[in-house]
Amino acid sequence: MLRYSSHVEIRLPNIQHNINRIREFYAPKATIIAMIKGQGYGNGLAPVGGYLHESCDIHHFGVATLGEAHHLLQSCPSIDAKGNHVFVCSDTEILNPAMQSAYEEQNRKAASGAGAQLWPILGTRGAVEHFCAQRRTTFADTPLCVKLNTGMNRLGLPRAELEALVPLLRASGGVDLLLQHFSISGAVGHPACASQYECFQRAKAFLRDAGVAVRATSASNSGAIEQGLGVEETYVRPGIMLYGPSSLDPATMTPGLRPWDGKACGFFYTKVLHRHVVRAGEHVGYGVRDNQAREDMVVVVVPTGYADGFSRFYKGMPVCVSPALPRGADEDLANLQGQIMGRVFGNVNMDMAAIAVVPSEVGRDIETLLREIRPETTVLLWGQDIGAKATAVNTIPYELMCGLTERIPRVYVQ
Repeated sequence: MLRYSSHVEIRLPNIQHNINRIREFYAPKATIIAMIKGQGYGNGLAPVGGYLHESCDIHHFGVATLGEAHHLLQSCPSIDAKGNHVFVCSDTEILNPAMQSAYEEQNRKAASGAGAQLWPILGTRGAVEHFCAQRRTTFADTPLCVKLNTGMNRLGLPRAELEALVPLLRASGGVDLLLQHFSISGAVGHPACASQYECFQRAKAFLRDAGVAVRATSASNSGAIEQGLGVEETYVRPGIMLYGPSSLDPATMTPGLRPWDGKACGFFYTKVLHRHVVRAGEHVGYGVRDNQAREDMVVVVVPTGYADGFSRFYKGMPVCVSPALPRGADEDLANLQGQIMGRVFGNVNMDMAAIAVVPSEVGRDIETLLREIRPETTVLLWGQDIGAKATAVNTIPYELMCGLTERIPRVYVQ
């Protein structure tokens, strides 16, 4: 245990709430591939994966790397069982001779009914050609998954390469999974989304007409699921929405679109280490640039810094320094009426950050603030309001969640 007063409380039932919402209202016909890459979006790969499987009836998991897949299977024996599937979405190691046996061994075990199946997502022509060349040997028990580039321009086969690979795909028995990734699904109704999905549909029809069997498909990430785009395919791949935040830009919301009512699962608590008065003209922390007080204010020091993953770029983030609600309470912006709000001020350093509380902004004088802000008080850096916190520092919730280091304990609440 590297910390005692600072931790992230992971409320696992909130993940189940989010899964239930997806199943009931957003993608009732599709099978969920639960994305748990990046250590379960910072919430813990094994605890989140185990909970999803054992409490949420999830049998399909998406990770970024082969190493994450191995860690998941080794850490969660219940997942490494017949009927479960782990999709390796980017760093598959499929072209690494030293790692090919990992697929061969795991999928031979899966074929015998003794383990979960690994699905490498192949996003380059070279990877597809290499895989198909060993389709009847090393990869005899491994599904053939092909990713298309429909406009993301990251990994994925462009149409010309897909056409060139038709004879090979046909000879290999077809495609077990064809998928793509939306690049602008956070913007409701953006024409690029419709264009990408139409490109995906044309590719499916092309393969069908060319005699290449396509047994399963997947198109939708979180933003697309929220929009109802691509949810008729075999699989949907919710990521950030599993953990609470919406992917959609509120400015693009349209009438009739169901707003995402996800519950945040991660609540980041720390404490008031110290509070004191800084006079106008004085500086706070390192440097003498944009860390000068414009008026007398109270500075609240919290023991959280960039060694914890609380970045120097979080300067200006709003923080409530009133005592946090009791653990387990649904703490959100509506609960902040009358609470004392400050903002991250000056340079966050390795172990501490300063929160400036300005009397003219909060409607309280210095004496009142010193009386109401007490050392050792537990405060909440983010929770249900993580989307607003991310927007305030020009980033996304994923980065806040995944940025927290192992020095911050994760405490799991069932």
